[in-house]
This record gives sequence, C-alpha cells and structure tokens, in this order.
Amino acid sequence: MFKNPLIRRALSLIVVWIALAFVLAMTQSQTYQRSAYANEATRNIYQAWGEKQLISGVMLKISYDSPRWIEPTDESPGRLTHTKKVAVLVPTESDTSIELSTSRRSIGLFSAPVYEASVDSNLSFDPAAITRVLKSPYDNYPIQHVEASLSVYVKNAMQIVGSPSLQMESQDLPVLANSDITSVSGFHVPLDAAQLASLNTVALRFNARGSESIQYIPVANRATLSISGDWPHPSFLAGLSPGFRDVQDSGFDAKWQFTDINNPAITSIGRCLDGRLCEKVFSRDNAVGVDINEPVNLYRLNGRASDYANLFVILVLASIVAFEVIGGRPVHTIQYFLAGASVSIFFLLQLALSEHFGFFWAYVVAATACVSVLTIFMSGVLGSTRAAIKLGAVVGGVYGVLLQILYMEDFAFLSAALVMFFGLAFVMVKTRKLDWYQLEQSLEVPLKKKLMARKQTENQPSEDGTN
Repeated sequence: MFKNPLIRRALSLIVVWIALAFVLAMTQSQTYQRSAYANEATRNIYQAWGEKQLISGVMLKISYDSPRWIEPTDESPGRLTHTKKVAVLVPTESDTSIELSTSRRSIGLFSAPVYEASVDSNLSFDPAAITRVLKSPYDNYPIQHVEASLSVYVKNAMQIVGSPSLQMESQDLPVLANSDITSVSGFHVPLDAAQLASLNTVALRFNARGSESIQYIPVANRATLSISGDWPHPSFLAGLSPGFRDVQDSGFDAKWQFTDINNPAITSIGRCLDGRLCEKVFSRDNAVGVDINEPVNLYRLNGRASDYANLFVILVLASIVAFEVIGGRPVHTIQYFLAGASVSIFFLLQLALSEHFGFFWAYVVAATACVSVLTIFMSGVLGSTRAAIKLGAVVGGVYGVLLQILYMEDFAFLSAALVMFFGLAFVMVKTRKLDWYQLEQSLEVPLKKKLMARKQTENQPSEDGTN
C-alpha cells in the first residue's frame, strides 16, 4: 500500500498538516493569553475611571408622624398615638437629556473607551399630591414632624464629577451625600416646610464618569429621555428600545417617551410608598440606556482568524499540490512544511502587529510579507517564477477573502461555508478529466530515477580502484 506514490504523498501531507497544527495551536494559545491580558487591563481601566452607571430621576421622600386614634376598651381609655410613615412621590413630568463625551484610556498597549456624562433634567411635582400626603385623617390632630428631601440614585456616586446642582425656582439648594431613600448611593437635598409647601419645578444638573454603558430609570408619571454622544457604535439592548434613534459616524442621538403604562419603574414605586422595598426601584430591569462598546474587538478578530487557520493551511497545501501536478516538478515534504510554516506564522505576526497598528493594517502587512516569502521560496521549488507568482496570487486572494469574512458580523459563517463549497466545486470541475492512474505513474518516475542514480553511485568504483 505504501508503495503507491499517491498514498505516500497523502500521508506525508497529513504529517505536515499535523506538525503545522501544533504551530497553529501555539499561536491560538498566544491569542487567548493576550486577550486575557487585554481583559484584565480593561477591567483596571474601568475600575480607575468608573464602571457602568445607573442613574435615577428625582424622587421626593416625605417622612412624618401620622396621628392614630386608639378606641377605648374596658381596660384602657381611648388615646391618641402617632405612627411613623414614609411616602415617596415622583414628578408628574420629567424631561431629561444625557450627553456623552467619549475618550480612550490606556494601560500599556491596551486601551478601552470611557465616557463623561452630562445629565440635565427638568421636572415638576404636583402640589396637590403633596397636600394629600400631609392631610391628617383627623381635623383636630395635624401631621407632625414632617421631614422631606429630594433624592437621586447614582450607582457609582464616587464617579460624580464636581458638585451636583439642584435648583428649585432658580434657587440653588445644598446637596448632601446618599440618596436618602434607602441605603443606596447617590445624593439628596433636604427641604424645610416652606420649600416643601412651594415645591413645583426642579432643575437638576451634574456630570458623572463611567464606562461600558449608561442607564437611566425614568421615575415620573410622564417622562421623556434623550441620550446623545459622539460614539459611532452605540447599542440599545437594555430595556425599552428608543422611539427615535439616529446613528452616524459622528455620533448618535436617541429618544424615549414614557407614561404610567409603559414605565416599569412606576410599578416598583408603588411598592416603595411605605419606605420599604425601594431597592427594587433601582434595578436595571427598570432602566433604559446605551451600551458603549467596541463593535469589533481586536482579540476577537484574531481569535476568529485563528479559527480558520487549519482550513487556510489545507487550502494552501492543496494549491501547492495542484501546481506540482500541473508543473510536473516534485515538491519534497520538507518544502511543503516550510511553505505551510510561512502561512502559519502569518497568524502570530498578525497578532503581534495588530497590538501596535490596528487589525486591518496588521493583517495587510502580515499577509503581504508572508505571500512575498512564499512566492520567492516557491519560485525555486517549482523552478518557475511565473508559477510561483500565480501561487502567490492564489494565496493572496485567500487572504483577501478571509479578511472580508472576518469583518462580516451576520454573514461570516455563511460566507465561509460558501467559500469552502465553491472551492471544492472548482477543484472537482478542474480535475474531472484528470487521469489519476497516469498521475501515479508520473509521480513514480522521479522516484525510480532517484533509486537508479543511487545504485549507480554505489556501484561506481572508488578513486583507489576498490569496489
């Protein structure tokens, strides 16, 4: 069986492919390792600058002592007591705009996008709702010990830039730490009795840093939200999709509108009226927002490229076999290995260059270098510069197709499958009339010549006349 030249050639190519597979496995391992380094650096950047932000609108908290009459019994007379109560009211209308200014922060070779958000919110409360809360159930016994505050939840309050500004009727109010609703982060503004009685319109402005995403909880009966920024690749995956969006290379603009019907935060507010279960309000399930992520990750692209590496090597080896058959000049197993190695080293070279020059230019430079080396090498192997240039063009074309596949998000798998199908179809059509038996004989001739030459060399007498 092993005397058949085609079988021997097939076995030798399998050995070459296995050896190259080890090289590719090492390259793929290096890709995963560098990706882990990049992820760690990204996490450090996010922790230093600011992580995902979750912001709520302004809520009004009122705590008071409500009178309660205890009816007399046989054992005790009737008496008046007071019960501590807490009410949480939301604005009747809210108009909020958030503008994002993005930049990049780096640690060594690795960088990640971050943002600074400018929050501007105008809202109005219903004085009648406040009056209803403070109305005593007994005409002769008023509400006592009324305390009120306007509270804003900010998940990462440590990333607030400067001091927030909260104005009531164009009057600046002092801002204190913590949201004052529950034990959650943020800030609040205490209100005295006169301010609570005249509460109507409120204006809120502050800046906060963050990364990855920004989400907003629209705590209002009727709310409008506008988020804009200079990031060209936003994603609106969390919560309700915006009713309007405009995404361009210069940035994006998105708008939402909420009512009592489509605002999930209102349901949670209902459970927060007695001051308990308010943590449920500050959940990402009640929020909408924008994700600020890179659409094409450098190491994800390198990983996807290495996924096609084995197929790529097989295509190149098959191309060399085709040129060997057409040219009639045998190619040694070592030469197959060196040609395949020049292709395999591409993925490592491309990974190293991409960390400095970006994926596209690293791919172009690495592909050009590897195709050039392969063409020069094969010109000597095939004994024809023209044939080597044709082979280089074929390999360069495969590099180009792979680059297009890597940049395709939705059609990458389909494109790869079609390339494989049409490649196989092309080989089948071109070899449908090939006489494989004659090919066996043509491959046997060089081997027989080598054996005869070796025997003649062994039988030649040495210079001293001995055999």
